[in-house]
Amino acid sequence: MNSLGGIKDDCIVTKVKDDHFYVVLNAANKDKVMVHMRVHANKKKFPDLEFHIDTPETKSLIAVQGPHAQHVLEQVLDESPNLSNLGFMESTQDLMFKHDELIVSRCGYTGEDGFEISLPNTQVDKFMDKIFLVKNAQGEQMAAPVGLGARDSLRIEAGLCLYGHELDEETSPIRAMLAWTISKRRKEELGFLGHEMVKLHMEEGVLRKRCGFVGGKVPIREGTSIYTKNSDGSAGEYVGDVSSGTVTPTVGSAIGMAYVMTPHNKFGTELVA
Repeated sequence: MNSLGGIKDDCIVTKVKDDHFYVVLNAANKDKVMVHMRVHANKKKFPDLEFHIDTPETKSLIAVQGPHAQHVLEQVLDESPNLSNLGFMESTQDLMFKHDELIVSRCGYTGEDGFEISLPNTQVDKFMDKIFLVKNAQGEQMAAPVGLGARDSLRIEAGLCLYGHELDEETSPIRAMLAWTISKRRKEELGFLGHEMVKLHMEEGVLRKRCGFVGGKVPIREGTSIYTKNSDGSAGEYVGDVSSGTVTPTVGSAIGMAYVMTPHNKFGTELVA
């Protein structure tokens, strides 16, 4: 977070060893977040702290997602343990092609079970080839490539935030309905960057909060204004804006997320766009 309680980025931090953390950043935010981390690094407490950056020229991140992700990945890794023992948001290091070390994390942004694999760029093509060769008992290919458009529709369906849409430096975790990301100890002890605004929002509430919505068949896109619904069905008072919108692949209805003034963000409230 920044000093005003806004969200710098939604990055993933994994403790690899007692003195080693592995951090995955959004590519678009990597430069500003690295500056932020260096500026606020506690050099007095950790004088030997160093940052090592894997650039896009050296490392790639592949997401294997879906109900069969574990089975597919276990066929690809050379020395894979039973991935059932790897819990959500946990990571392990494994091997492919007998010598290249990978970082395998049980996470993803589709709302399904899945894994993200960090690997050297030199092995991406071979890794993808092996993934696509995995077949089921009927001889059918079990994995296929998809783009960010598919991921985006799935993460909206799961209610997962995306930086630049639901998250930015003017949005606190309380406003984004992400209070669960702040541990009980942190909420009690505070002391973290931006805690003053977070404490204020927890105690006094916020004017707008993130919520999900379901509409008709036509998608309601980002930036669309939202209004209260008059008795005749027409638009009344302006109460918020859509942050993400699509048509859900599961039930075929318009869905999305929006920032809506309280208390109009409550479940079951009828609004119009």
